[in-house]
Amino acid sequence: MSMERRFSAALAEFDALRAEILNLRQTQKNIVSIALAAYAGLFSFALGGDGDARLLTVVPPLGLVLCILQLSESFQIDRIGSYLRTTVWPEVMALSDYAHSWEEQHGKRSWLSRSAGAVLLDGTLPVLLFGAGVAAIILGPDLSGTSLALEWVCVALTLLAPALYGLIFLAQRGRPESNGQEK
Repeated sequence: MSMERRFSAALAEFDALRAEILNLRQTQKNIVSIALAAYAGLFSFALGGDGDARLLTVVPPLGLVLCILQLSESFQIDRIGSYLRTTVWPEVMALSDYAHSWEEQHGKRSWLSRSAGAVLLDGTLPVLLFGAGVAAIILGPDLSGTSLALEWVCVALTLLAPALYGLIFLAQRGRPESNGQEK
């Protein structure tokens, strides 16, 4: 295959995968919209004049489900990004003599900015879901025993799931002192 055809093929694959990333990001935005609407409705109905505070018991498990859906999309974006970074982009750079790479510059951030905490802070959804879960437990009906424990487990996992994802992401990218390049 000629160099020009290889370059065109690499760019076409890059463009198609970037479009897929944009679609996945849109899905993530939709999840945030659904979460905000669902939470606004639940809290309004539960705490309104004739409301039933028992509705708030669905907030912590719903938050965990929404968080996992968001992380699922992040995982897919990361897989595509990793392939682009390690396979497609080096081919484009080699065929075009284009020496710049946003990914390489981005990967040179400090270890702290690539840590599990950064994943948590990059997206405010887990923090929002965590806060709503805590508020729901406090404002909701008096639960005891297993029910209360399960509510708190859901709330805790809403924050721990993204942190765990961040640690896995970091481990896959290499040691903390690496510059973010795949090994």
